[in-house]
Amino acid sequence: MPRKPSSAKPQNSSDFSSTFTPRHLSEAARLFSILADESRLSILKSLMQGEKPVGQLAAECNLSQANVSKHLAVLLSGRFVGRRKYRNFVFYKIADPCVQKLCELMCSKIDNDFRTWEYPLHSTPNRPPPTEQPPKKYS
Repeated sequence: MPRKPSSAKPQNSSDFSSTFTPRHLSEAARLFSILADESRLSILKSLMQGEKPVGQLAAECNLSQANVSKHLAVLLSGRFVGRRKYRNFVFYKIADPCVQKLCELMCSKIDNDFRTWEYPLHSTPNRPPPTEQPPKKYS
């Protein structure tokens, strides 16, 4: 029997909070934790230029092949990358265009933050000093 067309409206940003369940939160946290590694982000950046074997990724990311393989296994577990075998080689690629869009969004945010706050990487933005001094602690 054919399915009836869904009467559900397409999701937009206003629907986001109502459809983002605790299960979604848990999975989002897991996926973001996978991305929270500079080496993995470097591998993804390299793969955005196209499909590559482990040896080429290692050279481009300045990592050992063993280290790249370990990170690729983690990226595979999050379905960020895909792979195909050809003879004795394994080629990796970005698995979903959303991965590249996510990275581009984050880079845009970082660029905007740098322009807005004018602060170097890994430091606190220049903000006006607090109006009140915190209470002194006595030992």
